[in-house]
Amino acid sequence: MCKEANVICIDSTNTVPTKMHIGLDEVVWLKEQYKDTRFLAIHRSDYVHNHIKDIEFPEDGEFIDV
Repeated sequence: MCKEANVICIDSTNTVPTKMHIGLDEVVWLKEQYKDTRFLAIHRSDYVHNHIKDIEFPEDGEFIDV
């Protein structure tokens, strides 16, 4: 998907991966591989904060122009 898409909305609930969710470290790795793709980290826990360069962390209820 990352190779073909201009924008990715990616579930990043946990900082570490689980059986059901990708970890934030993996989101960072994907962003490094697909630098031209816009990443929106969604469905995340409160402890995942907007501190990672080049990954967007929209607020709940925020409208996003894609």
